[in-house]
Amino acid sequence: DVTVIGTFSINKYKLTYTVDGEEYKIYEVEYGAAITPEAAPIKEGYTFSGWSEIPETMPARDVNMTGIFSINSYKLTYMIDDKVYKETMYKYGEIITPEPQPEGDYTTFEWIDLPQKMPAHDVVVNASYTSGIVELLMPRQQNVRVYSPNGKRLNSPQKGVNIIRMSNGRTKKIVVK
Repeated sequence: DVTVIGTFSINKYKLTYTVDGEEYKIYEVEYGAAITPEAAPIKEGYTFSGWSEIPETMPARDVNMTGIFSINSYKLTYMIDDKVYKETMYKYGEIITPEPQPEGDYTTFEWIDLPQKMPAHDVVVNASYTSGIVELLMPRQQNVRVYSPNGKRLNSPQKGVNIIRMSNGRTKKIVVK
């Protein structure tokens, strides 16, 4: 009489996690073993929404699970004179269209440090502007030297930006309409 003793081993199958079309993690998992989802991956400017359908136990086949992300939106706040002028939401990485110059008597106007694309955080930008000079008051008669923005000495202030060097050594930038 011959006795044959056989052993069985449980088959293993491949469990692959894919993020953005690339293999993120790969495991060999025994058939029937419980599947614990992989921890959420991190991606700047995005929120992890979860893995595609995950079986409770490993089936008798390879399984591929895909990580799903949703893009985040952040707030861009425009400030003029420490007051909120406008708030706009942008998606991460979206090209920012600068808010047009508001109505007003501005000689120069710009948004300071406005990024070209929305970063992964809220942004506050401030306006820098000059308006027409109503009057230039000097407490006493002073000799002043007038220069153009590129340093050329002028006989008198010209329309636009002028650099004024006062006799006491102080320098001021003025704008003449």
